[in-house]
Amino acid sequence: MTLETYHFETGMYRPPSEGGSASLLVRFTRNCPWNHCAFCSMYKTEKFSLRPVDEIKADIDAMAALAEQMRTLSEAKGGPDGAVTRDGVLALLNKEPALEQHPGLAMLVHWLMAGAKTAFIQDANSLIMKTPDLVAALAHLKTTFPHIRRITTYARARTVAQKSAQDLEAIRKAGLDRLHLGLETGDDELLKFIKKGVTSEGQIKGGRKAVAAGFQVSEYWMPGLGGRKNPWTMPGTRPGSSMPSTLIISAPGPSGPFPEPRFTRWSRTERSP
Repeated sequence: MTLETYHFETGMYRPPSEGGSASLLVRFTRNCPWNHCAFCSMYKTEKFSLRPVDEIKADIDAMAALAEQMRTLSEAKGGPDGAVTRDGVLALLNKEPALEQHPGLAMLVHWLMAGAKTAFIQDANSLIMKTPDLVAALAHLKTTFPHIRRITTYARARTVAQKSAQDLEAIRKAGLDRLHLGLETGDDELLKFIKKGVTSEGQIKGGRKAVAAGFQVSEYWMPGLGGRKNPWTMPGTRPGSSMPSTLIISAPGPSGPFPEPRFTRWSRTERSP
């Protein structure tokens, strides 16, 4: 076997709730199709692209083959049936040392050892895929790993709103359980300022359609986005209390070793302190 035999892509980003060893990261699309949000530097240097369904299925098959190899070697080393153990992983690396360079191996190992119950579909808005393609990819993931209990993904409210109710229901039935949406703020002026590409009414429409189709909806908002004069940017009546979300998560501003987003520079000069 060679490194190419087990090739699969793994993106960089996932929500906090899908972190650590919690979720299998499966890349259906690359980067962000919108990529204009002023506060976000995650994908600014990358171009969005759709991945062919056959390519996605091949990635899933490679993950399954690699998982099976680790289970077989783990059992041979005295581990429980169906489990992946440290000894089994070390045996695989001894057998295939090139796998030490595999960018997704650690993620897959951690997921298997954590129980292999959840999956996260990357990258920023895979709901933009044609519905038959997305359903086919989800069905293959569920068939290949039938023990997965929850599948989640990032999405844009505008994309959800543009999908028909029938399409959303088909995607939900195919196995996608939760949508992580970036609300950021309920203020239309701020939404325009940060180049979100959607209005507050659009956010509400997308959230309602998602919930009506049976999805859990995780909304992320940015407290303090309006500055000191208007720090609470999710008004109690619009759209915060109107959004039928099953989960609201407070999202702080960008941090970490990323280039300073344009929004940070703009906020120093174009908005009141």
